Amino acid sequence: MKVSLTLSDEGNWDILWVDARNEIYSARDSGGNVSFIGIGATGFSIGVVYNTDVGLVTGIYALSLRPDNKWELSISQQKQLNSFTNTGFEVVACQYVDLDNIIEKIR
Repeated sequence: MKVSLTLSDEGNWDILWVDARNEIYSARDSGGNVSFIGIGATGFSIGVVYNTDVGLVTGIYALSLRPDNKWELSISQQKQLNSFTNTGFEVVACQYVDLDNIIEKIR
């Protein structure tokens, strides 16, 4: 899974991901409302809400530093579409993390 959390110079958060067909998608460009949730001593969280014509999709992306000094991304998502509700959670190890630009902007 390839996921990028981005913060523009204007202060707009976005989540970019690459699907199985190797196409890049943007949460913001797909209609998502992307917001900074908070920062802690070892990470930060971003939330996404999609309000669609068939229901609501919410997600939380939490980037955190583990005790072994490796980064991981926890993704939780809930879909409430018509009468169907689905919840998922995934934790993935990060191979590359560059927070220099982001940390300066959010502090």
